[in-house]
Amino acid sequence: MKIGDILHNGATVLQFSDNAILATWRSKVTPFVTWRYFEGDPRSTSWGHYFSNLEDAVKDYEERK
Repeated sequence: MKIGDILHNGATVLQFSDNAILATWRSKVTPFVTWRYFEGDPRSTSWGHYFSNLEDAVKDYEERK
């Protein structure tokens, strides 16, 4: 996985670590999301936290990674 990759659900990767992803996606209400995932399997996104602004999403990503 790398920054800019498009995931199976259409989200675009902004940042990633061994077990967390920060992404943007098609929602107009909550365009930023953090997910847990299994390293090496970007299709395994789960436990999403959804945000209306990037600042809160980045803070959550930093706590989850």
